[in-house]
Amino acid sequence: MLSPDLLELLNAIGKHVRKEPYKPFGGIQVVCSGDFFQLPPVEPENSRKCATCGTKYLSTSDPAVREKLDERDHAGLGIDPTRWMRCNAQLRRIRMPPTTCGALWNDTIQYAFQTCAWEELGFNNRDQSFLLTKIYRQKDKEWIDILNKLKLGYLNSHTIEYMEKLKRPLFPEGGIIPTKLYTHRNDADSENSKEFNKLKAKVYTFGAID
Repeated sequence: MLSPDLLELLNAIGKHVRKEPYKPFGGIQVVCSGDFFQLPPVEPENSRKCATCGTKYLSTSDPAVREKLDERDHAGLGIDPTRWMRCNAQLRRIRMPPTTCGALWNDTIQYAFQTCAWEELGFNNRDQSFLLTKIYRQKDKEWIDILNKLKLGYLNSHTIEYMEKLKRPLFPEGGIIPTKLYTHRNDADSENSKEFNKLKAKVYTFGAID
């Protein structure tokens, strides 16, 4: 569930702390592991900010915030190459003249592997990444085959029939309510709000600065 903005932010922090702006993560060794077939990032679109300066991105047509760039080649998958822009926010530092942020931005980036930071790290190169294919959690070959098809969106009559047979009511045991999974964020928010409103205790709110 690593958001693209968080990866870019960590990259910017590493460069700043190590004072190595031209090395990915400032030269810090980075080892990542994960499965992009799992849940995607749940970050709301309206909360996205520039990883370098923290400016909240407005409309892509706002000339005061972004400078549109010519089509830029990028190895990330599923990115519109015509929507690269550069953050024009003015950075003001004590006893220093203001400078322009200049960070690259593309509003069609949705996953960490589409970011410039991912490309800088060289994770798109086969000699720097490894694909783990053996499943250890499951032993049933038919079930493994179905899981592999489902994560790619491949459905046939056999797969649907197999999954339909697994449908059954779940009864809470020991007061534990089964976790509910939803396909859309709004449905999950509605479920969480409904259950939260059932609580009768006093509500406390704590502010935080990230």
